[in-house]
Amino acid sequence: MKPAKVTFEEQAPAITMPKPKGPKPIVDDGSPYIELVTGCRFYFNNPIWDIGAIAHSLSLQCRFTGQCRKFYSVAEHSVLVSRIVEDLGLGDPMEGLMHDAVESVLADVARPAKQLLKDYKSLDAALDSSMRKAFALPEAMTEGVRRADQLALLIEAKALMPSKGAQGYVDDPQIQAEASKLTYQVQCWTSDNAKEKFMTRMSDIRRRHRGLR
Repeated sequence: MKPAKVTFEEQAPAITMPKPKGPKPIVDDGSPYIELVTGCRFYFNNPIWDIGAIAHSLSLQCRFTGQCRKFYSVAEHSVLVSRIVEDLGLGDPMEGLMHDAVESVLADVARPAKQLLKDYKSLDAALDSSMRKAFALPEAMTEGVRRADQLALLIEAKALMPSKGAQGYVDDPQIQAEASKLTYQVQCWTSDNAKEKFMTRMSDIRRRHRGLR
C-alpha cells in the first residue's frame, strides 16, 4: 500500500506572525490633516511630531519667503540659532534648534503678513505649544532664544538681502550692534546637507545637554 501523499502546506504550515506593537492607529474623524514625507498623517487637531519629517521639511523651505539672493533653508537658520544660543549662553540650544519646527507642517508666512492673519496666529500658537510639549521645551519662546533669532536674522539679512538688513528687520539698536560684531557665516547649504546637519545637531545636543543618544 502506497503511503498517502503529504502536501507542502502540511509539511511546512504557514506561520502566523504576531502583529507589531506600536501606537494605536488614529481613526480618521474627518479633521484636517496633511501627509508627511514618512507616509504618516499629521492631524492638526491631534498632532504627533516626527523629527525626521521636521528636518526634511525645514531643509526644503527657503527663508525670507524665497526673496533672497540664494536658497537659504529654515533648517540652516535653525542650526545657526541653536549655535548662537549655546555660544552666547542664551539658554537651551535644543529650543533654538526647534524654535521654527511648526513651519514643517504650517508653511511659513512673512512676519508682516502674520500680523494680518488672526486665525493663522492662533493655529501657529496651538501647534507650537504641542511641539514644545513633545520635545520637553519651555511652554513659550524664551527671551534668550528670541534674542538669538533676531541676531541670526540680522546676520542672514546682511548676507542675503539687498538692504543688508537695514530695512527695519530688527529695531533694537543694542541687538543691531551685537549682531555686527558676530562672525557667523551664512553657508547656504543644499537641502540634503541642511537636513543632515540639522539631524546631526539634534543628536549632538541630545547627547551633550540631555544625556540621551
